[in-house]
Amino acid sequence: MSFRKCLRIVKNAFRMYGIYFRRNLYLTITISVSLLMFLGFAMYMDIELANQEQSYRRIQSNYIVVNCINQATTEEFNQLFHSNRRLALQHHFGSCELMNEDGEKIDAGCNLLASQQFISGISIRNGMDYLGGAEASNAFCYDTFELLCGRGQYRAANEAIISEELSSLIASKPEDALGKHIVLGLFGPTQVYVVVGVYHTTQTETRLNKESFQQLNAGINPEKSMIFTVFLPENALIGIEHPTDLYLFFQNQVEYREIMKKLQKYDAAHQVEEKMYSYRTPSENEESFEFDQATNTRTKALIMILVAVLAGISVFGTMENSISARKTEIGIKKALGAGDGAIMFEFLVENIITSLVAMLFSICLVSLALLAYTYYQRRFLAMDFVVWVYPSTIWLFLCYAFSSILGFSLIPAFRATQVNIIDTIRES
Repeated sequence: MSFRKCLRIVKNAFRMYGIYFRRNLYLTITISVSLLMFLGFAMYMDIELANQEQSYRRIQSNYIVVNCINQATTEEFNQLFHSNRRLALQHHFGSCELMNEDGEKIDAGCNLLASQQFISGISIRNGMDYLGGAEASNAFCYDTFELLCGRGQYRAANEAIISEELSSLIASKPEDALGKHIVLGLFGPTQVYVVVGVYHTTQTETRLNKESFQQLNAGINPEKSMIFTVFLPENALIGIEHPTDLYLFFQNQVEYREIMKKLQKYDAAHQVEEKMYSYRTPSENEESFEFDQATNTRTKALIMILVAVLAGISVFGTMENSISARKTEIGIKKALGAGDGAIMFEFLVENIITSLVAMLFSICLVSLALLAYTYYQRRFLAMDFVVWVYPSTIWLFLCYAFSSILGFSLIPAFRATQVNIIDTIRES
């Protein structure tokens, strides 16, 4: 078949697509629905996996977290790793009382993190998901804490490091909050603490207190208590039995192997005892994510097959009806000398046009919905929201789309060539 003849057939396919636009539109919608079903499921799974991957990448990229059940185990690990750079965090919940610049008393809830020191620039589990609920926490509730002003080293047991958002309640600028006093209470009498440092407000804190600050700015007392994360010296909460997260930092593989040798030695010495600790290495996290990613791909492939089977029945039936309604047209073409290959190619091109329009429509619709959802999560919910389309989704979508184009088109196109001229004339 010459190029000029192919071009003439393609032009004729476009012309016939326009003539039978209403029937083709129905077919386009049918294919679009199937593509939208697959893309919707796949994108939802990708977003969940992307936010999970973000947490994997945030945590344990340069440290290992050892979760100690009790204080005795924490002390053992502190002694074991006394020569390593580490950060011990204990999560406690308490109350906070402070005076604003107008002398008015403000009550708030606090997530108190008792630590050896404040290490700027690391992502840690802030524990605010327990206070704010699952819908108020970011993905796995890991936030990056950056020191804004002041110091991160404690010199006394009554010093505290607060967020920029909390400092705005007691001073006009974060720097002016240094040296101010706040009253904290935890399972008993309250105690006065001095602000020695201010860190950048985290996404989780912004989200939890968004409505309360809007009410304050409007001159209305907040309906619910605000929640802030406050860092205190570790010795400020001595005597309280509470699980501790021990962050063991490493700068290179040599330090990493050194930490792992100590952990493995400790494991070997405590095999017969009930373990009062747990930890996950970066390699274990990576293996876990790779397993989740493989499961994600297999699930998307299964969804694609199910949607293809369901959609194929509807699409194939629609195409069969279309061919039955155009038997006279096909018979006339054959009577005028059109070969089976030319008729099949023309129907194939016409169906490909329909499928490509459906692809374009489904991609545009899903993209608009994704943009709106992302805007809502980031703008209105202040979520640290990650959007990522994994390569497996793109490849599966293309395979599904083009296989559907061929699968839905070849058989009907071939059936179109089997029309008998005599039967067609007799029926007409």
